[in-house]
Amino acid sequence: MLSTSKPIDITKLNIQPNYLYFLHLGEDKLSISQCLFIEHKCNDVTNKIIFLETTENNVETLINQNLTNELKQDNHPIIQNDTDQDGNFNLHTNVQFTSNNDKDYIAFATYNFYFNFQEDKSYDLDMSINISESGYNGKYTYFSDFKAQFDKDTLISNVINEDEQSSLIQHGHIEDQTKLKMFPKTFKNDNKYNYLHFYIIDKGFSLTYSEQQDISFIVKEFY
Repeated sequence: MLSTSKPIDITKLNIQPNYLYFLHLGEDKLSISQCLFIEHKCNDVTNKIIFLETTENNVETLINQNLTNELKQDNHPIIQNDTDQDGNFNLHTNVQFTSNNDKDYIAFATYNFYFNFQEDKSYDLDMSINISESGYNGKYTYFSDFKAQFDKDTLISNVINEDEQSSLIQHGHIEDQTKLKMFPKTFKNDNKYNYLHFYIIDKGFSLTYSEQQDISFIVKEFY
């Protein structure tokens, strides 16, 4: 569990051998990430975020209902080549969103982080989130530009300050305002700063925690 998580009784969880579990229980969201761990490396990964619109008295039962033991070994490992010699790298993941009291709600989000090396371990970071959800006909994409201090070799965590250069591009229209959950929670940001933390799992995977969204998920490095 992340240190910011509310308590979860892990003794009640149906954990499986060869799996890593990353859990974060926030004020109104539960983050569940799983990684099939083979030969000290992450392989297949799943990320699920559950909106908690009603009080969840038995969060452990909810977690068990959303765990899977069907992940597969990755036959396409990350291959680093000459393109990463400039210090640039990218992180990517897919996240599924559901609701604990609205079984008809579902959303999918693709997160992309593009780190462009500048100097003294400083990076320009372009972040995009492409989202499709119930209540919205189409997709919408959120973009932000950041400045980051990022030590890729010794990283434990990282804080990124937002420079307020955020934008939203819509590729559709709102069909049902009452069904929207990601749209208002993602884009209503009254804070000047957005803090992102990255915790390395192994050479190719990291756990990302967003203070603004109060969620966590596993990202995979690619070139």
